[in-house]
Amino acid sequence: MEILKIRFKYLRNEEWFQFFTDLKMLIQKYGPGTLQIQELYDRLLTQYTDVDAILEVLRKSQLTQKIAEMDTRRDHLYRGLVDTARAALNHPDTGKKEAAQALSDLFAHYGNATRYSADQETAVLHNLLQDLDTPPAQTYVGLLQLSDWTQQLYNANNTYAMLVHQRNAEISTRPDGNVGELRPNLQATYADITERIRALALVTDPAVYDPAPFVNELNTFIKHYNALAARRHPNHPADDADELPDDTDTV
Repeated sequence: MEILKIRFKYLRNEEWFQFFTDLKMLIQKYGPGTLQIQELYDRLLTQYTDVDAILEVLRKSQLTQKIAEMDTRRDHLYRGLVDTARAALNHPDTGKKEAAQALSDLFAHYGNATRYSADQETAVLHNLLQDLDTPPAQTYVGLLQLSDWTQQLYNANNTYAMLVHQRNAEISTRPDGNVGELRPNLQATYADITERIRALALVTDPAVYDPAPFVNELNTFIKHYNALAARRHPNHPADDADELPDDTDTV
């Protein structure tokens, strides 16, 4: 029996928090007392509530929906720019074909921007657009008539960054806290819970203590969230520093 390793590092805040919501409900289903993790579950609830309060502030911000919409827009523009450039790889004009190859190599250098976290994507697109506005890439963009794409992507990325800045200023007057600062605490409690279950399963008669049904359902959740992470980071292993170096915690 195994508890799969989860790729916390690559989950965005809402995905990450939803995992802990699922975990909380799963523990409630089987009973923290039955699982013999009551004090750890109490700690998890306290930490969960702290994170929920911060995320609730973000959800209520009138700017949140605008930020999400602008994030989607820049993703579409980025994909359109890349696809349009790559479409010219088979262009009969040698100059345009070479321009398409040079731009495709540049895109490959930066990787798929939409797979980064939102803040990382802002920085990656900023740097990419700077390169596209500098010779020789600037010449290639003009040759393939991609200036409209790059200008609109530039506008969308700047607007996204501006909206995030405005929301940060807005929430700075509300309850203190940063989800990124609290994530390690909740993850450490999760590690303690899985370690407790692992240890108890090793030393307790299965007729008295059998966490297998709980573990099986937990693994189903973990596979789902790992799949979400893999869509953005397909080439990265599950490698949170505070977890085992392989893909599972053995129970």
